[in-house]
Amino acid sequence: ALYATASAQVGIGSTWFDQNVAQGAGGAVGLTDPLGRPYYAITKCNFTNNIAASATAGGGAVLARNVPLALSTSSFTGNIAQAGGGGAILWTGSLPPTVDNSSVFAQNRALYGPDVASAFCSIRIVNIAAYANTTQYSGPL
Repeated sequence: ALYATASAQVGIGSTWFDQNVAQGAGGAVGLTDPLGRPYYAITKCNFTNNIAASATAGGGAVLARNVPLALSTSSFTGNIAQAGGGGAILWTGSLPPTVDNSSVFAQNRALYGPDVASAFCSIRIVNIAAYANTTQYSGPL
C-alpha cells in the first residue's frame, strides 16, 4: 500500500490498512532509509489482515528499516509474517523505534515476535495491550 525511502519524511494518521499483501517485507507499509535521516510517525491507524508473503522477511503490517519511527494509538490485528519475524512490525537497523500511547496488538502471527521483532536495535514499548498472538519460536511480543 505504501513504500517510502531516502529522505522522505512521512506522517501517517487516521488510516486503515486492510488485506494488503507484499511479496517482500512490510505487508502494508515499508519505510526505509540507508542513512536513517527522515522521521516517521504512525498515529491512530488500524492495520488488519495484512501479509508479508516473503519466504525470508517479516513485518506482516509494517517494515521499518533504519528509520526513527514513533508509533502511537494504533491497532494491529490479524497480520501475518509468513517467514521471519514481526507479525505486526519488523524493525531493522540501528535507530530505536518507540511504541506507546495505547497501541493494541491482537492475533498477529510470525515465526518469532508475533507482534514486534527487531534486529540490531532496542525498542521502547510503553502502555500497549497484546493478546491472542501466535509465534513458533519466541514469547508474546
